[in-house]
Amino acid sequence: MAVTVVLFVIAYCSTFEVAAGDGTVSVKCPRVIHGTIGEETVIRCPVKAPSDVRLKDLNWKAPDSRVYILGHSSVDQGKGGRFEVGWDKDKMEVWLGMSNTQMADEGDYKCFVRTDSGYVGDDEGCGVNLKVTARYTVPTIWSVPQKNLEEDMTVTMYCMAEKGYPRGTIHWFDQYGTNWTSSAIMTVEQTTGRWFKLMSTFTVLRASSSSSFYRCKVIGGNGQEEGTAELSLMFREPAKSTQKWSNNSIAAIVVVTGSVSTGILLLLLLKRRRPRYDEVHEAVPEHGEENEKDDAEREMRDEMKENEGGTACMENATGM
Repeated sequence: MAVTVVLFVIAYCSTFEVAAGDGTVSVKCPRVIHGTIGEETVIRCPVKAPSDVRLKDLNWKAPDSRVYILGHSSVDQGKGGRFEVGWDKDKMEVWLGMSNTQMADEGDYKCFVRTDSGYVGDDEGCGVNLKVTARYTVPTIWSVPQKNLEEDMTVTMYCMAEKGYPRGTIHWFDQYGTNWTSSAIMTVEQTTGRWFKLMSTFTVLRASSSSSFYRCKVIGGNGQEEGTAELSLMFREPAKSTQKWSNNSIAAIVVVTGSVSTGILLLLLLKRRRPRYDEVHEAVPEHGEENEKDDAEREMRDEMKENEGGTACMENATGM
């Protein structure tokens, strides 16, 4: 058999007492218990009676009016022999166990106890209401868009769980633990097999990378948490602000490189122009020296002419 799941609820129970013989017999059963589909469920009811009490008869009546008798549960072919009736004298309790609990097992059960000290019969039988539950599948969570999100973008998240019973719900939380369930849209679908499919939609109007973690919780029909799924929104990498900074950095590098290159070109141009200036500057004195030589030669020629002229004059004067 599967691992036994025993749900023993003491609150909200009924007590039935009958005085008979020299003692009093009472049976106290829980009004409601929960069983899980596919697992074993045991309904237990404590019996109050004298310590030396002897059990004579124990019957359980199921919702479909079938009767299960202590020691004869194997005759139940309609239920596949899944039911078993028992009496635990040490614990002073009667019980009804069922393996592989099914949705059809849900309903009201009633026990009938007869002892040598008293009887709890049909009119005073104890009733138990069995509520069958099916655990939902592990929830699935995703977002639209799924990745490459940008700051302040509208993002819709989805959370889904199915094959549960009875109807459950889905709660939403952010990374700070804030409950956003009231802002989500819940849809429920029941299949032909009576299973429920839960879908919850939660939209964030302005998503932020600083608050990107979300989770959804599935709460079963019995009010218990049955599963959790987590999602971290996937923003574009690198972030938008980082890309702007990179563009500015590249622009600054280009400007600096251009300035340095311009300076180097100017220096090269100046160096190329300076030798020409020196050559011209050095040629001027040489040209001046040549001019001085020419002037000196002219002066000598002029003096020679003057001397020749003077000599001629003197010869003429002598001749006269």
